[in-house]
Amino acid sequence: MIKVHKAKKKPSALISDKTIKWVERALQERKNHKARNHIYGEETIRKLLRSIYSDKCGYCESHINPSHSYMRIDHYRPKGRVRENSEHPGYYWLVYEWSNLISCCEVCNMEKGDSFPLENEKDRLFQPQKNMAEWKADSLSFCSEKPLLLHPEISTPENHLKVSICGEIREKNGSIHGKESINICKLNRRGLILNRKKAIDGIRTELKKTALSIKRDIEKGQINEENFLDTVRERFLSEFKLLKMMQNPNKEYSLMGKNMLKNFESFFIETLPDGDPKDILIKAFALFFEPDSSPLK
Repeated sequence: MIKVHKAKKKPSALISDKTIKWVERALQERKNHKARNHIYGEETIRKLLRSIYSDKCGYCESHINPSHSYMRIDHYRPKGRVRENSEHPGYYWLVYEWSNLISCCEVCNMEKGDSFPLENEKDRLFQPQKNMAEWKADSLSFCSEKPLLLHPEISTPENHLKVSICGEIREKNGSIHGKESINICKLNRRGLILNRKKAIDGIRTELKKTALSIKRDIEKGQINEENFLDTVRERFLSEFKLLKMMQNPNKEYSLMGKNMLKNFESFFIETLPDGDPKDILIKAFALFFEPDSSPLK
């Protein structure tokens, strides 16, 4: 999960006379209201969410390929019931609220379901706020609920979540919001861990292979102090370009990409045995990402 930026201006489909009538109907029917998927899931809304979330799930960051899977529209605050409170009617007034709609993969949508835990249950709102401006997910009244589930458009997930070298998502600095978000959406499903680990291992293998090739050529006398820097630049270029690209927000598992670059030492350097390959990788990283330092020091 990463921070996603969504314009606060609502799509025209959510402020049309037709939608307003359905909002009014939801207020009348309360917990008995049957959410109309064709309203909040109207095609222009789907396209906009796909664009905002770069065709990814807002929770697990898996790519949602239209030819293989179907994008779900998740209601951040559940619309029909709340798992943690059997007496709650659900946030029925938010069925068609733009800030409550999140691009989601089928599995995260199913795992999250109606779960929406708070720090303290007594802070939960049971009735719609009179001022509709307070229906926005970042309103004072909703922030006062102190939800434990991270909201990709409001929270800064990078402050609460991190990725380990084995591909697991873990809470950062003991964050309860990170821990609960992992549990609610099952962000450490076997398939997700394997996908992340495969990407990490792939980068590690290529970096190690390149470092070893340079080591061999140094031993053969083909690389010396004069051509070392140029050789490192040339041979590591594709790996480091890929590593840098993997942290782009539109890439799958970009939180992992950010973690790999930020914690390069633990992800890659420390996994190599002491000796020339490790030293070469240290110098290569310094050359590409610490331009003020000399890689030959």
